This record gives sequence, structure tokens and C-alpha cells, in this order.
Amino acid sequence: MLEIYIVKNYTNCKKSDVQIDSFINMLKIDRIKEYDYITISIYKYSKKTNLENWKNNPRDIDRYSNEHDLIFCYVIHDNAERSISKSKYRNGEIVGWDKNKIQIVDAPPK
Repeated sequence: MLEIYIVKNYTNCKKSDVQIDSFINMLKIDRIKEYDYITISIYKYSKKTNLENWKNNPRDIDRYSNEHDLIFCYVIHDNAERSISKSKYRNGEIVGWDKNKIQIVDAPPK
């Protein structure tokens, strides 16, 4: 399941990030009952990143919004820990993530 939200008047500060995290935590409780795996993308509102423009120019999501206005991507799993991971983006690149929930391990040998 994929959900997308657009945030108006977003400022890159701790208070805004905490408010978005709280919103995601509230969503997590309801959504995990329905789905095993959820991806939630959060974009900041702009001239090209808004519902009206996306309806008229759906390619702007990939051509502009993902590179310029994507703020966060959350991935929620309904596993034993009900884990959630969070990546923060700036100019289309990851600038931060919740290290406590992400584990990188070597691929198993053949």
C-alpha cells in the first residue's frame, strides 16, 4: 500500500519533523490493521507539487516532485516488532534515516 501526503507551509526544523512523525504514528495504528506493508511519502507543497498540477501533469511527480519536494518516506511493516523506518530527503537524495530500524547484512552465500 502506498499513501502520499502533501504538507503546506513546511519548514525544515525539528518541530515540523516531530509533527509529521506524530501524524505518521497515528496513521500507523489504523493502517497496519488493514495492510501488512505500507509506504507513506510526504511532499512539501509547491507550484508543481500539488493535487491540481498532478492531475493535469502526472509526470511532474517523477520529473519534479521526487527530486525537489519529497521530504520523508516511511515504511511500516506488520512484523513481530511492527517496525517502521524513516528516510529524510533533500533535493532527491537521502540526508537522514532512522538508523535504529535499518539493518544492512551481507547476502547469504549460494
